[in-house]
Amino acid sequence: MTWLESRLKQWTKPATSKQVIGTLADLKRSKRELIAENMFLRQQLVVLERQVNRPKITQRDRLSTSS
Repeated sequence: MTWLESRLKQWTKPATSKQVIGTLADLKRSKRELIAENMFLRQQLVVLERQVNRPKITQRDRLSTSS
């Protein structure tokens, strides 16, 4: 099984009870709390994006994607 197939299976797997309980708990939270959490998560993504090096694209890569 390739990496993509395993990720696709993971993304399409039905929600577990833990996820459902988490979603129900979010319904009780105020909009202000959800916005604050979203802000912190976005900041974490910004920091992670700075830490991960992008792969170098070679001429061979460009040729294989253009065909």
